[in-house]
Order: sequence, then C-alpha cells, then structure tokens
Amino acid sequence: SIKHTPQHTTIKTNNTTHNTLSYATTTHTHTHTTMASEQLQADIAKGAELKHVETTDKSAPVIDGEVKVKKVDRKGFLDEVSKGTELKHAETTDKSAPVIDSEVHVKKVDRGAFLDEIAKGAELKKTE
Repeated sequence: SIKHTPQHTTIKTNNTTHNTLSYATTTHTHTHTTMASEQLQADIAKGAELKHVETTDKSAPVIDGEVKVKKVDRKGFLDEVSKGTELKHAETTDKSAPVIDSEVHVKKVDRGAFLDEIAKGAELKKTE
C-alpha cells in the first residue's frame, strides 16, 4: 500500500504569505508538491529587485611609489653561475654507522640447519 503523509509549509515572499501542502509518498524517493497559490509562482518568476552597490576593486597588488625595480643582466648572471666557485675542504666525522656495545656478540647461525628445521615444521599439541 502507498502511504501519503501531508506536510504544510508557509513561504513568505515580498511580504506575501503562501501556504503549500506537500504529500510525502513512502514508496517514492521524491515529494509531490501541490501549490495552494499561483501568486507564489508569479513572485518567483518576477524575481527580486536588487539594490545598486558601489564597490572598490582591491585585487591589484599595492606597491609603494618609491620602489624601483632594477634590470638584471641575465647573461652576465648565468655566466657568473656557470664559472662556479672553489669550495673549501671540510673535515667530517661519519656517525652514520650503528653503535654496538663491545660486550654484544652476534653468533653465527647455520642457515641450512635453520631452514631444515623450519621446513620440518612444529608438532602442535592439543590443549583443553
């Protein structure tokens, strides 16, 4: 069965009150609307009158009048960069290696025996 749920709505436009009656149908995903007044549609079609507003465009960057932009000799600059410069020798201490305490010893693992033990698997015991 189809269930219609009525919903009353009041809309005000241009100091005119319009009442609408909507029915929400539970078997559809949209709401069917019946307009109680054609004046509402006429007001919407007419549109609203907007007031005139004066604005000042402030989107341009503000640059002080005393600022001078000088011309750069691009070729001279690139020539200077391409010449390069002589670097001084620097002494460094490499600290990237891990620090292992002298008392720590790593024993050698027989890889073949270790892999054989893994392949053999472990015997699982049932516990209760």
